[in-house]
Amino acid sequence: MKKLELHAEDKPMEILFQDEHLLIVNKPPGLTVHPSDTQADGTLVNILLHHVKDLSGIGGTLRPGIVHRLDKNTSGALVISKTDRAHQGLVDIFSRHDIDRVYWALVFGAPELLSGTIRGNIGRSTSDRKKMALLKTGGRHAVSHYRKLEEFGRGTTRSTKPFASRLEVTLETGRTHQIRVHLNSISHSVLGDPTYGTPSETQSKWKDLPAEVREAIGKLPGQALHARVLGFRHPVSGEKIRVEAEPPEQFKNLLAALAVFKKS
Repeated sequence: MKKLELHAEDKPMEILFQDEHLLIVNKPPGLTVHPSDTQADGTLVNILLHHVKDLSGIGGTLRPGIVHRLDKNTSGALVISKTDRAHQGLVDIFSRHDIDRVYWALVFGAPELLSGTIRGNIGRSTSDRKKMALLKTGGRHAVSHYRKLEEFGRGTTRSTKPFASRLEVTLETGRTHQIRVHLNSISHSVLGDPTYGTPSETQSKWKDLPAEVREAIGKLPGQALHARVLGFRHPVSGEKIRVEAEPPEQFKNLLAALAVFKKS
């Protein structure tokens, strides 16, 4: 296998917090976090190499500084380690789930309850190895807590139920595609998600969306999922850190299109 050589790329990067040990960035949608055997350039790591002099090497040559990931088309707050000491401390924090990770998700329909908890082991789908799924046996324990922030609907469609909602989802665990799989399991898949619960144009939940909302979804690079809040104690100083990441323009535009139909 040919060894990949990483190249620094001079592209803008929104930094939410930075000191000598770590930094937190607001990752845009459409950006892969780190290189792989099939993608050597155009990742967050390539951009980090331009902006940051030193990154922790514990993650390996393809993942310098990377402690956790966000899906390519999920935006928001992501912490990076500059030193090995910070990296080891962050790994411990994540393993103990001693970290606040709060997401905004724009989803089809709306849960009946104001808040709730979704539990279910997540692992590779037995029917499609590219997807994750809830498994009755095997997989890894996963827990997501949600709170309904807003409902959107017209009251003039074939159903008076909301056609979409904005949820705040707090992760208790952090499994691959956890939020997307969990929300799909309760029939509230994320708007724009190309993998989980994407409706055809003939399905009622798609046809119930106003034209301007469908248009805004079509301009998304993928799922309308944003890592809004990241909070934890600094792995070296012990300082309490909490950042809020502004959603990207595509997310804001979809939210604005939905807001016209906000239910009181």
